[in-house]
Amino acid sequence: MSARGFHLIEVLAVLSLVAILLSLAIPNYQRYVVTTKRTEAKIMLLRYASSLERYFFLHHTYEGATADDLHLPNHTTDQRYRIVMQGLSDRHYLIKAIAQGVQAKRDQDCATLTLNQAGERGVMGKQDASICWG
Repeated sequence: MSARGFHLIEVLAVLSLVAILLSLAIPNYQRYVVTTKRTEAKIMLLRYASSLERYFFLHHTYEGATADDLHLPNHTTDQRYRIVMQGLSDRHYLIKAIAQGVQAKRDQDCATLTLNQAGERGVMGKQDASICWG
């Protein structure tokens, strides 16, 4: 009569294989989440720019515009980025998406994305804007 079941060495081999696969998958997933949240911030900046252009059309200035005037939140859905409008004047604006919390820790090179009235996309820090804006 043969015994049915697994030997301890077989269970340990399977657990080792699962641990190795998880050690490869988790960092890749975390990078994916960071880039996905950065994309959400870029979309929010573009929404702000579009709304600011509508505001300019109605008021002939960017000055005085607020997130409430634009009917937009001042953060992304999960609050990983805070949206700030700076330098609002008759003809100029600068919008920033500033990473918060975990996003700021994991995405340090692209932690603050910028967009101005000329459509120039930038990043505050040492990273090349084309890498962050991709």
